[in-house]
Amino acid sequence: EPEFNLFPNPSNGNFTVGIEGEFAIEMYALDGKLVYANSQQITPQISLSGTIPTGTYFVVITQQNKVYNHKLVVR
Repeated sequence: EPEFNLFPNPSNGNFTVGIEGEFAIEMYALDGKLVYANSQQITPQISLSGTIPTGTYFVVITQQNKVYNHKLVVR
């Protein structure tokens, strides 16, 4: 089962998703609020610097009907 990485982690809001191919991505704050979603993501680079506050987030990747989760710290 493939996994993905987020780097750098912690980041300043700009990060790369270490997974190949097309995937959907959602990012949630600790309180469960959706802060980012892209259902047609084909590039692994995400730029949210300055658009989200510092804190801990949960990143959810969906690829080929499989769901993967990873924690991301934004500083």
